[in-house]
Amino acid sequence: MEVKIICGDCLEILPTLAAGSVDAVITDPPYGVDYETWDAAIPPQAFLDDCLRVASGPVVMFGAASNIFDFAQYDPQPDRVLIWAPAFTLSHTMKDSIAYRYHPIYIWRPEKPEGKAFSWDVFKDNTECGNWWKHRATKPLSLMMKLVAGWGGRSVIDPFMGSGTTGVACAKTGRNFIGIDIDPHYCKITRQRIAEAQAQPLLFQEAASS
Repeated sequence: MEVKIICGDCLEILPTLAAGSVDAVITDPPYGVDYETWDAAIPPQAFLDDCLRVASGPVVMFGAASNIFDFAQYDPQPDRVLIWAPAFTLSHTMKDSIAYRYHPIYIWRPEKPEGKAFSWDVFKDNTECGNWWKHRATKPLSLMMKLVAGWGGRSVIDPFMGSGTTGVACAKTGRNFIGIDIDPHYCKITRQRIAEAQAQPLLFQEAASS
């Protein structure tokens, strides 16, 4: 497995990468819900354009239910929308006294998932609270494992890497990984998490080697 961690602004770095240089983009960008200071707006159209250019296959992007219509304004629109519905509520994104409990997962250029990674469009993986790296937007490893095993091909890039869960999922399935994040603190954490995952046996090895 080859790992490359780039500390910097993905909106500046992605345009410098070669077309088709990875098999898939799997990422969890800002939702635009002001959850944190960095979460004030969804990425611009140019971000999607670069993702579609850099990846030869699927582009997988998380979003917020409260901004589902904003994400739908991307051109091209997503080919599929999957749902992550963990068993918790997000009271700070409540509207009309109803809390959002689902997260859309937008897919461009979807392919038949490899192996038996998943076959339904709704995921109910529980959130993982109390992690030592203290990133409040961390997605569960079980969910990222399914997306990486299903659509990761042999190489994945995550332009909004955060605490590196996509990279850990790649390490556990033997895929090459490129991660980009603007925060040096989380770049360091990602390197540590991936090193720990590489020291463990591979999972879904048959999918990674196909």
